[in-house]
Amino acid sequence: MLLVAGGLINSVVAANTHAVDLERGSSQLLSITDGSQTGLDLSSALTIEAWVKLESLPTTGQSYVIASKREGVLDNRQYSFYVENFGGTDKLTLLITSHGNNVDYVGRISWSPSVDTWYHIAATWSNSSQTYTAYINGSSIGTDDTSGSNLTSIYDGTAEFRIGAEEAVEINFFDGLIDEVRVWDVERTQSQIAADMSHELTGSELSLVGYWKLNNSLNDFTSNGNNLTNNNGVVFSSDRPFGEPPPPPFTEILEVRKDADQSLSGSTALQADNDLTLSLAANKTYIVDGIIFVSSTKAKPDVKISFVGQPGSTVTLGYITDQDGGVLTSDTVSPRIVLPANSPIPIQIKGTVKTGATAGNLEFKWAQMTANVAPTTILGGSYLRAEEI
Repeated sequence: MLLVAGGLINSVVAANTHAVDLERGSSQLLSITDGSQTGLDLSSALTIEAWVKLESLPTTGQSYVIASKREGVLDNRQYSFYVENFGGTDKLTLLITSHGNNVDYVGRISWSPSVDTWYHIAATWSNSSQTYTAYINGSSIGTDDTSGSNLTSIYDGTAEFRIGAEEAVEINFFDGLIDEVRVWDVERTQSQIAADMSHELTGSELSLVGYWKLNNSLNDFTSNGNNLTNNNGVVFSSDRPFGEPPPPPFTEILEVRKDADQSLSGSTALQADNDLTLSLAANKTYIVDGIIFVSSTKAKPDVKISFVGQPGSTVTLGYITDQDGGVLTSDTVSPRIVLPANSPIPIQIKGTVKTGATAGNLEFKWAQMTANVAPTTILGGSYLRAEEI
């Protein structure tokens, strides 16, 4: 008899282990040149997402850039997403231009962040919607109509892509932690943003053109290979917005399987099977299933079966063959189950067992319905399995 206790293993998203810590006073940023990047020259739509934790708040006129592809001094503006203090009020700001040599659109949506707090932030826009929408923690905090801004597309320039700063002279540095930066070439919906924000992605998601997990690595996890360069000593921090998902609840699975055939002849007295007994814990509910393979050489063979649970248990197990079927409770015996001569058949078992206050066994018993010298055999490979629910 083989008795195995184990657990179900669920596929889970990998753990988020780190974020990057950017110091504004040290002019720190991450970057990739235009010539080395693929997919970050967005055209008709964008979504930029990141987790951020501010270590200070911008003062009036200051901007803390999250992600940008903009070089204003070279008339090479494309897009930029940042937190700024505009006129004494904090804003979540998106800049987009269609012409490169001027700013077609700057949208500012009010936000009141706190320092030392993780926020998921996102900006979406498309040429078809002509709407900038800002999201905090998966919920919209406002929209802005861009239809009057002469926007027809996003300029395709040669600016570097940067996380934590913008401009050729590298200004508007971020101050705080950034994690899970994602750039998409579509306008994502609120439900899509909310569904994905608190777990890592694979990098193969449709329309994802840049994805930096920032887990002790500056590599891009999309096939575009937009790996970043560290500028001025950016460090990794184990402080991050979410970690490994909690493990699924442990689910006990018990299985018993016959290693060899077992035969009985000339008897209608129920006997406990040598192998097919499950040891169940107290005060549990189990789904029980299995297959009993039966064979006989007599001309008109048959078998009867029964399941016996420990005192106080409730047994409700169905059985079925290609000709017979029924339901057994504890200690009840099946009617005659007809077998074909010289041809093994499976008896499928499926149902539940609710155990009582004490642990004990669920035993499978069987016998000939009509005594015959020709043996009835339970074949090796028959099994019973119980899964706790």
